[in-house]
Amino acid sequence: MIVVMALTIAGCNSGCLAGKGQYNPSTGVYNTNEMADVLVVTAQNTRKIALDVFDGLMTIEAHNEETLKALSPGIHKAAEEVRRNGPKWLDELSAAIADYQKERSATNGDKLKAALKLVDDALLSASKHLAEATRKAKVP
Repeated sequence: MIVVMALTIAGCNSGCLAGKGQYNPSTGVYNTNEMADVLVVTAQNTRKIALDVFDGLMTIEAHNEETLKALSPGIHKAAEEVRRNGPKWLDELSAAIADYQKERSATNGDKLKAALKLVDDALLSASKHLAEATRKAKVP
């Protein structure tokens, strides 16, 4: 969990802490004078961190599958869920980010928040299982 928080803070330094910059996909222009949209920056950072955590969980679980199944079946179950749904969750978040950037409407904002919550919940679960797996397995 500390790793996730450190990655979040490190990723945030270039965007939301600076407070400037917004990309407009419809024009292809990045305006450095506009205020950064905290929702977009948070979603982008969360997506990047989730990708890394999902990969870490699946890698450790794959290298130690039989041992981890015996010690904690929940780790295998969580890794299988990420394998099955992770790409879809991340793609949906990316699409919601793009839609919101194109049109900052309440509807698109709600869709982005829902996609972000889904990935955030999966990230929390994967982080918990990754921490447990690294304690119980041989890390490659």
